[in-house]
Amino acid sequence: MLGNAVSVIVRVLVLDFYQKYATLFITVGGIAMGFIRGQDHIMLGQLFVQSPILLTIPCCLWLLYGFLALQANRECLQRPENEFLFALRIVPRSKQFLVIVVSQLVQLLPTLVYAIFLLTIALQQGQVTSLILLALAIPTLTLLSTFLLYRSIMIMVEADQSRVVKWLNRKVTRPSSLFFVEWIFRQQYMAVVAVKTVSILLLFGILALYQTDSSDGRLLGMAISISAGIHLNYVYEAHRFHNFHFSFLRGLPLHVFKQQYQLLISFMLLVLPEIGMLVQCYTINISVLDILACTTLLFSNIILFDGWLYTKERNSNEQSRFIFFFAMTEVVLILFHVPVVALTIANGVIGTLIKTKYYYLFEYTAKK
Repeated sequence: MLGNAVSVIVRVLVLDFYQKYATLFITVGGIAMGFIRGQDHIMLGQLFVQSPILLTIPCCLWLLYGFLALQANRECLQRPENEFLFALRIVPRSKQFLVIVVSQLVQLLPTLVYAIFLLTIALQQGQVTSLILLALAIPTLTLLSTFLLYRSIMIMVEADQSRVVKWLNRKVTRPSSLFFVEWIFRQQYMAVVAVKTVSILLLFGILALYQTDSSDGRLLGMAISISAGIHLNYVYEAHRFHNFHFSFLRGLPLHVFKQQYQLLISFMLLVLPEIGMLVQCYTINISVLDILACTTLLFSNIILFDGWLYTKERNSNEQSRFIFFFAMTEVVLILFHVPVVALTIANGVIGTLIKTKYYYLFEYTAKK
């Protein structure tokens, strides 16, 4: 019985989590295994364990990962088809906790693997302080995520809005371009924070290289392609939002270019930190034209992917595969000296033409 309960929770909650963020995992894994050598991983691990302050960086990322998993689990539990998971309450209390612990160990597996890697390095280096911190951090994260998931399954709490939020909803009128931004932050705030963290760290590392080395804009262009690939999942969410939750917008007399403008305004707010980093980097060894080209490339990728989604209804697995192969293809093209400006123009024109052709022909039939 215990094994069956663990298997059910892993299949429903854990696999759904990994599928939902497959693009993020593939992108991070591609960077870690494709662009960073094994020796560099060891040097980075040694840097972490030699300083307790620097060790807080992976610990904070693990904590962010845990809250990201918790939010995904809560969203999954709210679906009507998963209500049977609440039947776990009839299992003896001692086994309830054990089932959730095992499922959380599977869900937190990436953090556990890297923690073991750092523990091994700390043992080799004789860093007692880092060993103690790591020995405390991982059990704490596991027990915290287990307790919160246990509480989500065993205790049903009705969400309530504070008086401040209710007052803002009555008094503040949002422009239509803010509808999706507010919705995505309310529904997936931890996922947005995780994506922004990975994207900002990626750009920060790439821009740091330009401070010491003189290079062309290809490296920045490849980083922008990967960053755009991470954000394209939210283009899918925006597509779902506008065609399911706010489907009446399709009946409004808005030209496709007006809709594109509102979409770009929404994503300009989402990628505002990245734009700020690019604006500030004009003082280092990057030309202004390269910065402008890379910035517009980010938005042209959004336009192209948005148009592609209107060709036919897609599920999350299909869009994850497309995002991965599209981002990797664009990285290879930039690596082989295809101008970023040419990619920007091609993506923008093709995406707009596709959306113009298929927008009113598209029919969204998904129920969730």
